[in-house]
Amino acid sequence: MQMALMVVAGLSVASVPLGRKILRSLAAIPKTPRTGIIFITLAISLFSWVHWGIGLVAGAFLAREMGRRIEKIDYPLLVACAYIGLAAGTFGIFAYEPQEVSRAGHALEPVAGILPLAQTALSSMALSGFFLGTAAILVWVGLICPAPKKATPPEAEILKRFEWEDRAEELAARSER
Repeated sequence: MQMALMVVAGLSVASVPLGRKILRSLAAIPKTPRTGIIFITLAISLFSWVHWGIGLVAGAFLAREMGRRIEKIDYPLLVACAYIGLAAGTFGIFAYEPQEVSRAGHALEPVAGILPLAQTALSSMALSGFFLGTAAILVWVGLICPAPKKATPPEAEILKRFEWEDRAEELAARSER
């Protein structure tokens, strides 16, 4: 149930008009394929660290937007990098383990006691793991990013579907007003 709630919370934040506007603004920042690949990995790592449900939904949305905006980007790699960033959620403040051991009655309480977030997700070791792991992944995805000539851009059918979905969303938003 908690996992479903996390995804619903992420979807609700990323799908409201303000959330969409912020994500579209973020998608407009990178201009080249390599910066797009690195940017989406970093952005989703940060979102996932805060709340993995937001990272999950924002990753799909940013990949879609950036696939439309950045010419000659390798779309399969872009989508993969959106989900690579989710790995940072394991170090995050809303990860299951830090949340579980910070409440009374957890299974390890007789041994470890109640552990506040300052000793789990916000500890120097967890933060170091997050920052070093994210930095290593950013270097790696930057290195494996193919040259624009070798990239697999999104197919025209997918781009048309994205445009159709955007028009449908705009019409729905207008009808709600």
